[in-house]
Amino acid sequence: MADPVKVAIPKAHEADPLAAAAIEGVILLAGPFGAQLDGAQLVGATGGVTIGFGLAAGAADTIGGEIGGGICTHGGRWALYGDVGLLAGALAGVAGLVTTTIVRGGFDAFGGDCVAFGLAGGEAVVGEAAVLLTPAMQFLGITVGVGVGAGLPLDVFAAQQRTWTTAPPIS
Repeated sequence: MADPVKVAIPKAHEADPLAAAAIEGVILLAGPFGAQLDGAQLVGATGGVTIGFGLAAGAADTIGGEIGGGICTHGGRWALYGDVGLLAGALAGVAGLVTTTIVRGGFDAFGGDCVAFGLAGGEAVVGEAAVLLTPAMQFLGITVGVGVGAGLPLDVFAAQQRTWTTAPPIS
């Protein structure tokens, strides 16, 4: 089962200092994953990209859907996102994934509508990779995921995504 791409955050707004301190505390408590989050924040601050880390679940049989959410960073700030997607292709199964998404640009590029074309596969342990495009079919970014699932050993899919902000960015 292929899970479409994670994207996030139109119209981001700064959060208060207490919320910023809370997210930094979570990063410190996250152990080795916290180092990955700190690295992503640095790359997002200096590399002109937005990087997202999320969870997603989906099911499909030729057509299907997915729902997900997570956190993303750009310019030294953090935000939460949520998304839904419609899938179509040569796919059948169910999956739950941990995803990483890298998109050119800021929070405005990460959020809104997105088209994804990708491959997924595996038995029990599954993986996926997809190229993300704007609705005008211009390159936007990539996403990769790994998780657990059941279905066809190889899926080929296209997906239409809609992403929204669930909380303002956290400085």
